[in-house]
Amino acid sequence: MRDAIAHLPAIAAGGEHPEIPNHKASGLSETNLRRIQAIPPGADRRAWSDDLKLACHEGVDGYTDVYGRMAWDRPAPALTTRCNSISNGRFGHPCQHRAVSAREAAALQSFPDDFVFVGSMEAVSRQIGNAVPPLLARRLAEVFLPAHW
Repeated sequence: MRDAIAHLPAIAAGGEHPEIPNHKASGLSETNLRRIQAIPPGADRRAWSDDLKLACHEGVDGYTDVYGRMAWDRPAPALTTRCNSISNGRFGHPCQHRAVSAREAAALQSFPDDFVFVGSMEAVSRQIGNAVPPLLARRLAEVFLPAHW
């Protein structure tokens, strides 16, 4: 995972890099900012103090990936259409207090940095989350169409 996104400059939750297309992160409420700050890399909502816990998680052992934070030296999670939201999966940046940006999510899916997605944040995250990663598509094509490679 580090190889895919560590080269991208830091941005804040709700921030956008002025020169890098799609390097924009979703904003966070004050409470969700405190929640992500309380989660170490690779951990999840179980790291929260009682004042940060949600009532809907009381007595629930499952769904531990929601409000999870990625870790630099572990594989990235499977990305979904809500990959820009910490409340929808293990989509917290490994060290910055925010969800991964659209550009970071695209890089994790193996899209090149110069590939530009168009549309709202919701539309872009849907495009990224629904995509077959380009490197996976290439490998499949090499297997099924070996004479053309």
